[in-house]
Amino acid sequence: DNGTNGYFQYISHAKQGKSRAREAQKNVNTAIRKALDNIKVTDETHSATERITKAAFESCMTYERNHVEDILIDIANW
Repeated sequence: DNGTNGYFQYISHAKQGKSRAREAQKNVNTAIRKALDNIKVTDETHSATERITKAAFESCMTYERNHVEDILIDIANW
């Protein structure tokens, strides 16, 4: 029964270009983005940790938005 087997549900979603892990990661990324939204990398009223985190997150997410989703869909379809 595909309804009770998590593996088959995962594979079914992956074939559609979705997965639970991918959806969960999107939710985490959205929460991080909201938390960092008011942080300005050049504003020294924010801690160095906050500014570094914001810069790193933006750098990673700019790259990810351009390529990773397409790659994951391609992998799922192979």
